[in-house]
Amino acid sequence: MFTDTPVSFDALHARNADGEIGIERLTLAPNRALDRVHAKFSLRNGKLDAPAVQASAYGGTITGSVTIDAAPGKAAAIAVRADARGLDLAALLAAAGVSREVRGGKTSISVDVAMHGNSPHQWMSGINGRAQAVVGRATLVNTKLDPSVTFDRLAEVLNPFRRVNPSTELQCAVIRLPLAGGVAQVDRSIAFETKEIDASMSGTLDFRNETLDLSIRPRVRQGIQIEIPQIAELVRFRGPFASPTVSVDAVASAAAIARIGAAIGTGGLSVLGETLLAQAGASGASGGACEVALGKSAATTTAAAPTKSGAPPNPVEGIGNALKGLFQR
Repeated sequence: MFTDTPVSFDALHARNADGEIGIERLTLAPNRALDRVHAKFSLRNGKLDAPAVQASAYGGTITGSVTIDAAPGKAAAIAVRADARGLDLAALLAAAGVSREVRGGKTSISVDVAMHGNSPHQWMSGINGRAQAVVGRATLVNTKLDPSVTFDRLAEVLNPFRRVNPSTELQCAVIRLPLAGGVAQVDRSIAFETKEIDASMSGTLDFRNETLDLSIRPRVRQGIQIEIPQIAELVRFRGPFASPTVSVDAVASAAAIARIGAAIGTGGLSVLGETLLAQAGASGASGGACEVALGKSAATTTAAAPTKSGAPPNPVEGIGNALKGLFQR
């Protein structure tokens, strides 16, 4: 995805200058353009400093700064800071090649990174800093999925509720990447929450060889008031950036989908007994998946002594508490 073709900065060596530039529309690629670009800059001895850059794109605004130090005989050093606000989720998905009817989903993106090298691949292979995207509430209309599209394949395996609901009500989504030496170590810093499901991701994004390896843990969040153990730890997302694969425990996934359907029909009573026995040892968080991803809330794990049946140390108390909650609703 990131070419090894060297980028020449020879033009920066031609002269020293100070100035401003305005561009009504700057087309970067098909479906990717910046409008009303404005920047102030200074150029000294091959170093370009643009401390104030502004533009409009994808229904929102972008502000930031760019520094390129391209001294002769040295690899270019590049620093980029950018804050984008009010971006349209549907436009962002379309730019990524995902066709989906979306309502809402205002998105903010912030980037603060430093890179070195003579080509995009070298820049990304040693990138350091941080990148973050936060998506607000949105409605994603559930249509027939194309299993050949990675986004659709993920939607299919992560959200079995989409089979019975006309739309997916996204509460939030977060991507927070700490970048060091071309690698992002993800520890639940990618997450999303819908009305029924939340999911967090852990693993690595390796920009050196353009591969990813993420484990995704979906969990019933709302709609079914009890957890279904089989829905957890089903999905592995890995492979090259350009064509990652989605791996699923097919048997467990089918069982989870069947149980969700049964639970919807019975108000959750069909899996009450199994869920009560699985409460101990379940992992949770002091906040939602998005808060954990943003670093605002630490995930917690409650350990339990294993038993042959997987039951909690005091199953009678657990059943009593569950029934109390059930009849008090």
